[in-house]
Amino acid sequence: MLFGGMMTKILIADDDNVSRAKLEIIISRFSDCVVVDNGVDAYERAISENFDMVILDIEMPHLNGIDTLKQIMLLEKPIPVIMFSSLTQKHTSTTVKCLELGAIDCIGKPSSILGSSLDALKNELLDKLAEASVIPTIKLRQMAKTAGLLEKKEITEKKIHLPKDRKSQAILIGISTGGPQALQSVLPKI
Repeated sequence: MLFGGMMTKILIADDDNVSRAKLEIIISRFSDCVVVDNGVDAYERAISENFDMVILDIEMPHLNGIDTLKQIMLLEKPIPVIMFSSLTQKHTSTTVKCLELGAIDCIGKPSSILGSSLDALKNELLDKLAEASVIPTIKLRQMAKTAGLLEKKEITEKKIHLPKDRKSQAILIGISTGGPQALQSVLPKI
């Protein structure tokens, strides 16, 4: 399949045989894919081959998905990563940590990936892969910097001055991809 207007190659790293097989079935219909069962193999393949995206489980032998994500974000050309794990259910601290470290998105691994849940997974996964396919490398490098994985350059702080005769009741901040990292640097300054 064409994600972002080009043919893609996706690396899938998951130690669960059933999940790995289901992901491969979904992805192989739309893109080239390589499947591994641990974080070390995932990282070694990521540095030696040209992948457009990576799908990582968190709980894997030898090198877990979070540490693999960190290593991928440190590459000269980071690769967009989508986390796929039962530990990344919505609103968990693990999800936030993955996003802070540079994951493009997280998909909670369904307890059963058969029938309608497989269709739902397919739709969600393909949507997120399409989103990830258009993330520029420069944005991924900036996400790695913001996460503290790369040496941070001096950032000039800009102070926001409100007129003295007006008091703010609320400040609204909207975030998108990379938002958790941005909030870490903005909130302490407010």
